[in-house]
Amino acid sequence: MPMNLNVNQKVGILAATAAVLIITLTGIVGYNYALLSERNAQVVVLFQAQQSHQIGDMMHDALRSDVFTAQDASRRRDAAARDAVLQDTAEHIETIRKAIAENSARKLSPAIHAALAEVSAPLDAYLKASESMVSMAWDDLARCEKRMSEYTRLFGELEESLGRVGELFESEAIKMNTASTVAANRFVQTLRYGAGAALLLLCALAVLVARSIPRPFAEVIGELGELADNNIVSAREVTAASQSLADGASQQAASLEEVSATLEELVSMTKRNADSAESGKKSANAARVAAEAGAREMALMQSAMGAIRQSSEEIGKIIKTIDEIAFQTNILALNAAVEAARAGEAGAGFAVVANEVRSLAQRSAVAARETADKIALAGERSTQGVQISDRVASGLGEIVAKVREVDGLVVEVADASQEQKTGLEQINATIAQMDKVTQANSATAEQTASAAVQLTAKSDALHAAMKHLARLVGGDASVTHSPSEVR
Repeated sequence: MPMNLNVNQKVGILAATAAVLIITLTGIVGYNYALLSERNAQVVVLFQAQQSHQIGDMMHDALRSDVFTAQDASRRRDAAARDAVLQDTAEHIETIRKAIAENSARKLSPAIHAALAEVSAPLDAYLKASESMVSMAWDDLARCEKRMSEYTRLFGELEESLGRVGELFESEAIKMNTASTVAANRFVQTLRYGAGAALLLLCALAVLVARSIPRPFAEVIGELGELADNNIVSAREVTAASQSLADGASQQAASLEEVSATLEELVSMTKRNADSAESGKKSANAARVAAEAGAREMALMQSAMGAIRQSSEEIGKIIKTIDEIAFQTNILALNAAVEAARAGEAGAGFAVVANEVRSLAQRSAVAARETADKIALAGERSTQGVQISDRVASGLGEIVAKVREVDGLVVEVADASQEQKTGLEQINATIAQMDKVTQANSATAEQTASAAVQLTAKSDALHAAMKHLARLVGGDASVTHSPSEVR
């Protein structure tokens, strides 16, 4: 076998050769087995046909017995026996017809089918005669006995025809048995010789392949040994790096835990600040609402003070009018008194009335002046009250504006605190996620370090396996280095 072929190609050639031999042997054996199976199937069919023929031969004897039984029943005038023999005759006729029909339908030799065709005519004649003789034996026994010679002749002809068919069955059975035996012997010889030849060829090819495999394996073993040594060095380096990474990851995880704890405290403080800002926001909002309500009340009070001042001015005008009326009344009273004095005694009563009217007018004037003074004083005080309420309203308006500004600032502070709280919570979640990742990295680094240790152990095991493989294939185990030599 050429040495430039690899192991897979050599094993493939061996397997392909084995497959060709197996397929060829299987085809030959299959052909012989199919031939043997066909012979056996023919033997089975012939055996079934012989059984059907024997049943037909037995039934044709049974029909003659039915005729004798019918004659005996007629002599004894036994109606029950007559009915039984009629039923038996019908069954025997049906059975023999079925047996002949089954053989005619089977796959048999042309000679047997020709013999079965020759049986058809004497069979029909015999069956009709048997059925007629059984019926005639009860009705006319003497006539039945006279026709026995003719019936016996028909029985002999059918028996002769059935005998020829039976001889053909026996002859065909002998031939098929011989052919089956030959096919079976051929099948066994083919299997034996083919298996032996295939085994010898496969053994020779296997020896040839086995002789050509060790050298490539020795080369591969040397390369694998070098790779195993390199794996040992790399595994040790990976072990050291993984251990360093695991230590760093552990320190980083501890630092992240401290940062996470500090950040949680900061989040808690920010949350309290946010809650306080939210309370301040509510208080500022309530103060703004109260200030706006006070401003509205002050506006109503300003409007009322303005109405009072306007009413004072109107009352002053009315008092002035009353004062003028009193002055005119006083003048009229003086004129009335003058006219009463001129009238003398006739105007004495009128003078008294005029004096009373004058006195009333004077008191009205005095009351009007006093009321006017008081109303003027009330008007001045109302004006002062309006001015004061204006100043108070102006100050309250400034307070409302400042309260609104404070409310807006508190709202901004509350919103900023809420956003700061949300941001810190997100940062805290991120730190927690980073902590989980760091913990996972630490665990992974430890697993990597463990895997590197296992890799070192497996590399040593691989090195030992290379030596063992070298010894198995007949190579030199010194082609590989010792793990202790690799540093």
